[in-house]
Amino acid sequence: MTKAKELPKSEPSIHTFAITGTFASSTLKERIYNKLKKLAESGEYEWKGTRSFSQKRTGLRVNLKPCDFGYSLTVSRINLERISNGNSLLDKIKFDPVSLSCYEIALERELRRMAVPLNDGSILWTMSRVDIAQDFYVKSDPSLYIRVLRYNDPSYGKHVVKPSHYIKHNEKHSAKWKLKQVFDVTVYDKQAELKNVAKRHGNVLPQDIDKAQNCLRYEVQMERKFLRDVVEPRMRYSKWLGGWKYNWVTDYFIKLRKLIPATMQEIAMEMFGKYPWVSCKEAEKRISVLYRYGNIGDEELKLMQDYFDYNNVKAEDGRCPDRSKWNFDSDEWETIYQILDFAQVNRTVIPEWILNEREKNKKSILCQPLWKMVQKIEDEPRCIFYEPQ
Repeated sequence: MTKAKELPKSEPSIHTFAITGTFASSTLKERIYNKLKKLAESGEYEWKGTRSFSQKRTGLRVNLKPCDFGYSLTVSRINLERISNGNSLLDKIKFDPVSLSCYEIALERELRRMAVPLNDGSILWTMSRVDIAQDFYVKSDPSLYIRVLRYNDPSYGKHVVKPSHYIKHNEKHSAKWKLKQVFDVTVYDKQAELKNVAKRHGNVLPQDIDKAQNCLRYEVQMERKFLRDVVEPRMRYSKWLGGWKYNWVTDYFIKLRKLIPATMQEIAMEMFGKYPWVSCKEAEKRISVLYRYGNIGDEELKLMQDYFDYNNVKAEDGRCPDRSKWNFDSDEWETIYQILDFAQVNRTVIPEWILNEREKNKKSILCQPLWKMVQKIEDEPRCIFYEPQ
């Protein structure tokens, strides 16, 4: 018997991040701006607006603007592995001591090239954003997960998020949700994204495109508010008053590393549920088993049949189905959710209309819950989820 091919695995890590330095000196602001202007004129950087610049090789973005305290310099889209070692768009941070030391040197070198004085104690540095990512591979078409997640309603959890499915890479291959000023959650087909980047800019390694086949990336973009209120207290992270402290970025990431899997699992579970997604056919089978064994009665069975009919309605645009003939009250919704939980079925049941012909012909469709796809790091602590004020 031939052994099934094992899918590649990768631990969650940090994809990119942003740091912000605030200062009061207009002289320093002009010096940094003039240096960035020269880098743009040399062709190494390019203009991205009046006060914004982007490094062509790494995608590093620099923004210099006025703020309440004087001026702020934000360096974003920092990928330390890319700055240090090359051009791969699949690279994520490695946490071994040698790599971390090289990263710190490379980052400081890049800041000095922008004329940023690292020994200036008047500049207050903060971590303003961190994007953590988990790559996982599926056996066949990655678009099924995207279709399910797009249809999934994450608002039944205690945190209501705003869908923001964008067309920047390819609408069919990406899904995004926002909790304003706290975090964004994105799940996308990595190969489709790289192909689009290659088409627009041409700076993608061919081996990266091959390596990203059937790869889905689950990414949480943690904003400053989330880092300040949730992550940093859990890290026991203490800020200093000013200046560039030696190795502060890598110290920050060493402390953050253990929190990454738990944070990603918690957010995925809250937004998308604990149990696997299954098709309506599979869910109906599981509910029939509950009825056969007397776990639910006739009324509950009729309610679930109505729910499956409601769930399978498709609109012309595929987004806003007309479900006016059904009017479940709050008690009925609670009963529906309890029965689905008891059957260990995700509260978002996959409707038949989002499946392609090959998927419809399968005996059952089952997608593992997103939180379960996150690889663990030994002895990771549990992350307390953010409660919006």
